Amino acid sequence: MSGTGAALRGHHAALREGLSELRARRDELSGRIRDEEAERGRLQARISSLSRRLSDTSECLAGLRSARAHIDRTIAEMDTASGQVLTASSAEGARSVQPGGDEETSQCAVSSRGDERHGSDLCCL
Repeated sequence: MSGTGAALRGHHAALREGLSELRARRDELSGRIRDEEAERGRLQARISSLSRRLSDTSECLAGLRSARAHIDRTIAEMDTASGQVLTASSAEGARSVQPGGDEETSQCAVSSRGDERHGSDLCCL
């Protein structure tokens, strides 16, 4: 029986050694899990912060694009009005040289039609 007892003690020692290694591995994994959970928390906080910044930036971009669109419309309107004034001026010049025409009446009529959209009478300023 002493051989059997020695064998049991050997198995018991191997079992304890195996359990000790498993516990050490578990502790190592627990430490890595804590580290990864901490990293996950930092990343979630960063994602939250970046999401707020993204939202703020998107809002800012929308405002800037709206302002640019307004300026684009203003530029287009001014270009159109400028073209109408030039057209009216050219027509006035052509009509003012026509013999027998009343220059003042002719100029007012052309100017009024040239800028009708804004309701201005350019000649009568």
